[in-house]
Amino acid sequence: MDPRLTRILTMRHRALFGALLAFIFVVALVILYFNWGVVTGPHGGDPHFAIANELAQVDKALPPNSTGLHSNWVPTQWDQACSSSDRPGWSMELNWLLFNTMSSDTAIVNFVSKKLLTMGWKPTNSYFDGMWQYPPAAKWTKIIPGAAKVVAFVMKEPETTLPPGQSTWELAAEAFPEPVVNAPSCHP
Repeated sequence: MDPRLTRILTMRHRALFGALLAFIFVVALVILYFNWGVVTGPHGGDPHFAIANELAQVDKALPPNSTGLHSNWVPTQWDQACSSSDRPGWSMELNWLLFNTMSSDTAIVNFVSKKLLTMGWKPTNSYFDGMWQYPPAAKWTKIIPGAAKVVAFVMKEPETTLPPGQSTWELAAEAFPEPVVNAPSCHP
C-alpha cells in the first residue's frame, strides 16, 4: 500500500477515534447529570431552593426590638455517611437566628407563635428530641413539598453575660429533603 494512503487512513482513524471518545464522554456526562442531578450526588436535596425559601420565611417571626442578631444558613448537602448507620443521604437544611431581647419569655413565644401561625406553621409537642443543646420553648411543623421532618422552634439560651433583664434566644427552622429512590435523607 502507498505510504501516503496509509498516513491519510491513519489520520482519519485518529480523528474518528477522537470524535468517538468525545461523544462517549459527553454521553457519560449527560447520563451522570440526569441520573444523579449533579455529578457529585443523586437527585434530591433542594435543587430549586423551594425548601430554602420556605425556611427563610421564619425570619419574619423575629421579635421586634431584637438586638445582637446572628444568623446562619446551612444548605442541604449530599453526604456519603450522614447517619449513625453510615449510609449516604441528604443532610438537613437549616435557617438559624440567634438574638438578644428584653422581652419576657411568654412575650417571645407568643409573638413567634402568632407570626408562624399566619405563615401556615402548626404548633406541635415541644418535646426535647436531643437535636439541639437545649429544650425548645415551643415547636411548630409545616408541610413543605419536597421536605420531610420540617420543624421550627424557639428556645432560650441558658444564663449569659448579658445585662440583667436581657436574654438570648434561638429561632430556627429545619427540614430534611424527602428521600427519593436510591437517595435517602439523613434523618432517622
